[in-house]
Amino acid sequence: MTWAGITAGKAPSFFSFTGGGAGWANFFSPDQRGFNQPDVLAYTASFGGGFSATLAAQSEGSNTPDFTGAGQWGASGGGTLNGVYNGFYRSSDAPDIVLALALSQAWGSAQVSGVAHEVRANSNNAIGIVTTDKWGWAMDAGISFNLPQIGAGDDILVTGAWSQNATWYSGLSDGMWGENGATNGNGQAMFLQDIGFNYDNSIMTPTAWSVSAEFDHHFNPQLELSIEGSVGGVTWSHQIATSDLSNSNSWLIGGVGNWTPVTNLTFTLEVLYQSTETDAPNSANAAVWHKDADGVAGRFYITRAW
Repeated sequence: MTWAGITAGKAPSFFSFTGGGAGWANFFSPDQRGFNQPDVLAYTASFGGGFSATLAAQSEGSNTPDFTGAGQWGASGGGTLNGVYNGFYRSSDAPDIVLALALSQAWGSAQVSGVAHEVRANSNNAIGIVTTDKWGWAMDAGISFNLPQIGAGDDILVTGAWSQNATWYSGLSDGMWGENGATNGNGQAMFLQDIGFNYDNSIMTPTAWSVSAEFDHHFNPQLELSIEGSVGGVTWSHQIATSDLSNSNSWLIGGVGNWTPVTNLTFTLEVLYQSTETDAPNSANAAVWHKDADGVAGRFYITRAW
């Protein structure tokens, strides 16, 4: 519901500049514009010239990890997206707080946003449980240009995010089939938790980032092609000699084609490829570590609107 600048209910996050890309499989972006929409209470002040500012409180939604366990590699499955390595989440005392500044004009649009994200977690070690309550943060920025000189409806966008202890908001977790967690061979080969506990209960901190771009071209009213790509990485701090968590860098590239031969009937083909490189962990798990991983996502579908 939106009324007099107030937004209340399930809605797209004001943190996100764009969605997950042109296709079903996603590039790196803190999406939250599809089925992953959070519960939001926000106020937007509109100014002249297409400028606006929004202050919002939002739920963590399906970003919230709800699993317990030790030794998980990568993001959790079962629909959750981030996690706590060698520990488990506790319920948060506060919603995620978002501030966004946006501009929308005839040439295109731009946005800069930030979020504060509470991380409450317990370790899960035999030596005793440690509880931590930290605040993570992230920033997102993006710009989109309309390109009518190339073709009607054409545009190009670039977006990027940087985070600490708020890994979902880096955009990495949403890559490929990311909204399903690191399951079903979705290409996620990275440690994407919000926090990690070493086996001596000291805390590891993740810094994660991504940059993505998309170009949309309409050859004619019936045929369009989108080309998209991303690069990003996660760096862990404060590992010890037995730490399993290690740093990763990843990139992906792909395209989505849509053909609409008649009104309300569209044929779509998409292909997205991801490659990830992960450093060797300090622990004995280095014996089963694989440096390189890659994956391909493809989908063909027909949409009929009535």
